[in-house]
Amino acid sequence: MMHRIAALMELCLQRYDSNGKITGNCRTICATVAGILDRETWIDSVQVYSSSYYPSENHYVNIVQTQGSTFMLDLGYSQPVLRAIPIEGFVRDSSWSVDGKNNLYGGQVYYSTKLCQKGEIRFNIFKCTDNLCSCFKTFIVKKLSAVDDLLIMRRFFTATGKVYLTYPQKTEDGVFELHKNVGQGGRMRMIHKHFKEGKMNISFLES
Repeated sequence: MMHRIAALMELCLQRYDSNGKITGNCRTICATVAGILDRETWIDSVQVYSSSYYPSENHYVNIVQTQGSTFMLDLGYSQPVLRAIPIEGFVRDSSWSVDGKNNLYGGQVYYSTKLCQKGEIRFNIFKCTDNLCSCFKTFIVKKLSAVDDLLIMRRFFTATGKVYLTYPQKTEDGVFELHKNVGQGGRMRMIHKHFKEGKMNISFLES
């Protein structure tokens, strides 16, 4: 099972590749990942969860059940999580360079998940320096609903201001650095403007 998960993780490294690899923001990447895994016989279920609490950062992740285990995949974060995270567990990772100027964090990192009330999951990212760890980011995610999806889409462009295309790249030392291209949004600016003004509903993007 884990070698297939590793192969899926590898896709995130080419997610802005022009040859049809996984591409987009966390919302579209989660939908793509769900579509890929849903075709695999070794996957029991795959769902999209979201963090829609305001004013915290909104986000989408995948929750996957397979062979009696449940874990989280987060390939759509600005700095993708390159490990599958067990629910009610944690993983340690040192894939990211401490010197990458665009990296949100580097060196030793811990990712953890914990079940909360009403089916919610607390997702923490801890970055560590000199054996001292501090919480860098917390998301409270729950199963995605159409209402939450619409709320997030209305906030998205206002929250980001521009459209950032980030992609990991492996260095000669075998660790990853985050690279960033900044665009002005193109048609996404128009789409998010209409969402913010309440002129579009979610069925527009699903058609």
